[in-house]
Amino acid sequence: MGGAAVTLDLEFEFDDSDVVAAVDSLEMYFTNVIKGLVKDLFYNILKKTPQYTGAYAASWSLSQGTPFAEDRSALVRSDFLSTHMFSNVEDGFNFGVKQKGDAEAIGIALNASYGALNGWELGRDIFITNGVLDQHGYAYGEDVELGKINLRPVNRPGNAMMASVYHIDLMYQDISEYSGRRFAKEFQWA
Repeated sequence: MGGAAVTLDLEFEFDDSDVVAAVDSLEMYFTNVIKGLVKDLFYNILKKTPQYTGAYAASWSLSQGTPFAEDRSALVRSDFLSTHMFSNVEDGFNFGVKQKGDAEAIGIALNASYGALNGWELGRDIFITNGVLDQHGYAYGEDVELGKINLRPVNRPGNAMMASVYHIDLMYQDISEYSGRRFAKEFQWA
């Protein structure tokens, strides 16, 4: 019994530009996913940040590569004197007092973070920091986030960072509760 041998002569043409184009397409796709996630996180932090003068919300920064923190208290239109001279929160009269979601302070933070929000590079570290200081130079952002400051009812619960991480968890379903807690633990206050 003899066997027959079959020889196949196969030629493949391989154009590596197809692979490069596919990799570029995947990179662009994931860049847009990560960019969307980070923008959503940052916008939510800004919207959920408690405000009185707006300084805390205005002082949030988004940066890439290097953490950047800046106190932008001076950029917020100051109604401080009129607020303290003519405000009676109990009677519902709050001339000049802001609350979470106030557009002026959010606009200041977005404007300051414009470059990081739009000039995106995949693979660079992303930092969200807050550089607000009180009149004595104390960085009180961590106190607000951890609920150590008595907030007005319109600003409660105050933990904008954690609430926003949980929002991302619900929206994207890829961040576990564990990673949200780890993110909060590793968050560095500037």
